[in-house]
Formats: sequence, C-alpha cells, structure tokens
Amino acid sequence: MKRAISAIVAAVLTAMILLYARVYCFDPAQRQGGEISLDTGDPSYRGKEPYRKCGETGSFPASKGAAQKNLPAVSLYLVQGRIGVEGFTVESLLPRRLSKAEKPAWAGDLRLEEWKQAYLSYIHSEGRYMGYCTFSLIYVDDDDIPELLIDTGSGAGGCYALTFHGHDLDVWRSDGLNVTYIEKGGLVCDSGGRMGHYYDNVYAIRDGRWGFVDGGTWGDGPDGVQLDENGNIMEFFYWDDRELTWEEYETRLNAIYPAGQGIYPEQYYIRDEICSLLRTGDVATAGNRYELIVEDVTWKEAEQLCRKRGGYLATITSQEELWRIQDQMIAEAKTDITFFVGANNDNSPHGYHWMEPGMERGYDMLDLSKALWRPFWLEGEPSYSGLTENGKEVREDYVVLIYRESDERCWIDDVPGDFLKAHPSCAGRVGYICEYGQSTGTGQSPGKHTEKT
Repeated sequence: MKRAISAIVAAVLTAMILLYARVYCFDPAQRQGGEISLDTGDPSYRGKEPYRKCGETGSFPASKGAAQKNLPAVSLYLVQGRIGVEGFTVESLLPRRLSKAEKPAWAGDLRLEEWKQAYLSYIHSEGRYMGYCTFSLIYVDDDDIPELLIDTGSGAGGCYALTFHGHDLDVWRSDGLNVTYIEKGGLVCDSGGRMGHYYDNVYAIRDGRWGFVDGGTWGDGPDGVQLDENGNIMEFFYWDDRELTWEEYETRLNAIYPAGQGIYPEQYYIRDEICSLLRTGDVATAGNRYELIVEDVTWKEAEQLCRKRGGYLATITSQEELWRIQDQMIAEAKTDITFFVGANNDNSPHGYHWMEPGMERGYDMLDLSKALWRPFWLEGEPSYSGLTENGKEVREDYVVLIYRESDERCWIDDVPGDFLKAHPSCAGRVGYICEYGQSTGTGQSPGKHTEKT
C-alpha cells in the first residue's frame, strides 16, 4: 500500500512538472571539457553515459515572466528515473521556485543578503534531518560569498555543499564524508570508499554551478582481492578506465588537485548556531551572561543551584561561546578552578550530551561530533572511568571545564559527579558556571533551539 501511494505521489509530481515543460534529452556529444556537465553524484557512473533517452527535446522557462525576473530558462533531464535540471540537482531546483508574491521562496527576511536567505531556506526545507548535521562556511571560489558545507555525519548521507551566484543556489552532494577544498581555488575533492573499492573525485565551481572535473578509482582488482608473491594485498589504480601505476595515478590526481593544498573546514556549527550566524553575524549565545561560582559542590548540586539563581548549568555549543567563557575565567583569575558545566552521560543511551533547557535530549556530542566533540574534549577524553586519589576505579559521567596552562586554553573533561569525594585535595578549587539568557526568566537563551521544523 505504501509503495502504491509513493508511486502515485511521484507520478502526480512528475505530471505537474511536465505540464510546464518538455523534457530535454541530452545527447552524449554534449560535453564540456571532455565530460558531460551534469553529475549524478554516483562515482560508479564515471566514464559512463548516465542519461536515459527521452522522446522529445526542449526546454522550459523557470516561471511565467522569467525574463522580467532575470531568471534563465532551464532544461530538464531524467537520471535514474529522477527529474533534474541542467547544471544542478533536484535539491538545488526546489529553493529556486517563486512564491505567489513573485519573490524567491527564500525571501523571508528581506533585510538579509540574498545568499543568507537562500542558505536559511535550504536548511529549513530539509526539516528535522538538519538537526543531525553540522555546518561550516568555507570559501571555495574567489568571490566574497562563502559556500555552506553540510556534513550529515553519515557515510551514506555524505556532505552537501551550497554555492550562491547571482540569484541562483546550486547544491552538490558528495559520496562520503572525507571532503577537502582548496581555499579560493574553486576546487573540492571527495575521497572515500570501503571494502577494497576507493575513489578520488574532483569537482569545481564553474559559472556559478558545481561540476565534475575528473577522478579515478583504486583498490582491489577486477577479480577481487589478489595477493602478490609475498602474500601482500595488491592495489590497482584506474583513471578513465585505464589501469595505471600508483605513481601515474598520483600524477593525474595532482594535476587537477595539487597535493598538500586541500584543507578541511576549521570550524563546524550545529544547526541553531549556523542559522544564528546567518541571521545576526554571531552565534545564538552572543548576548548571554555567565557566572563563575567557586563552591565545593557535586554536579547535581551545581545544576540545582543554577536553577535557583534563575539560570542553568552552562551548555557550550560553539567555539565562540567557549572563548567567551575562557576570557571571563582569565579576567576573574579563576583558571585554577575545575568548573562543572551542563553536560553528562548519566544513565543516558545517547552518550555525552549538553543538557540544553527545553530539550528532551539536549545536544548529542557524538552525533554532532565535528561541532560539539572534537573542538572541546581534552586529548584521550572522555575516558568514562578513572582513578580516585587512593587508586580506586570510579565511573566518570559528568563534565567539567578546565583551563590548561600549557595550551593556554580551556578543555572539557569527564569526572565523577562527586568530584571532591574522588579528589579531596581539590577542596576550595571546585565550582560551577551558570548561564543566563538575554531576556528570559528561566535563563534559557532565546537564540538556541529555535529552528522549529
């Protein structure tokens, strides 16, 4: 029954689009730079003709009166049964639709620059799924508008990269999570694979559109795993379906994507923080206030005391927020204090998470690891267990913020909820950090977790 309903919905949507368009059928000879300009996002199609033949050729205007709106006519194609648009994917087509007011669908707050509206609209259009992604603003091409990289955290989901030029939003999807880029060089490289089959695919922004440049594959041979005379697994390298040596493969790849120039994004944000950055230029907690209290308490006592004060045990959901608290610790000469903060792993099936007020689960650190795990944890942590001063092993399910002089920065660490019981010599050097929102009685920041979908 569900399949039948899905088929009906798909047929209706297809019919609605085809009412306004004749399907353009791409000829294999229509190539740019030796490659077809369209891309399915599937590396298995490299060097093949992915387009299904259609019965009629033609194109259609983006909407009635498109010429007056300076919107180009676009051409439809069918790829693996999906309807797409020349130069970009189905995902990038949807935000281009015009509203009844004949303004771009992303024009929610006209005070914002158009590219910011487009990125916000895309994030909202994907619904709850975006709550499990992390985001980074990067500069791939050489204009002043950054690209938005969306990391799904899942190898199957890959990454999405949004670019905005003129009035157009274009979206590219990688096949995995290992995406690097050459800053201001216009290039990204998607490298990955599994179970003996790997790839390196290079893409570029051309005339405001993402396009495939070239790429190769490597790994097991055509007949599966093969061993050399010494019993070592042999690796085979291919480019344009031609077998190469490893040195030849590296030369081909470096010719289009120079070795050592590709970088990873330096900083990721959770959804609520990237939306705040796009809207205001700062993270959601920019206007929040923090109170650093020195008192020998347990984690649970600290949580209750913050609530009584009208705030909550501080949740640190961006590096900017961490630096603000760190600056306050230094200014108040409290860098030798171990401060409880609002994260724990207490009987939770989800692992460590920031206990954000108003949220049932809070922000899962591991699910959002690029934004909430890697930037904060001391190396080798969390350890989930440790030793007391007398050598007894103890569970560590609660989080503290400490300042390490050798690094001149703050880190988070896991400790027992009753820290002083395990480390009595730290008496007088324990505390907690209370966070207060901008204009709320509960202390909850109005800027956080407001991206309702």
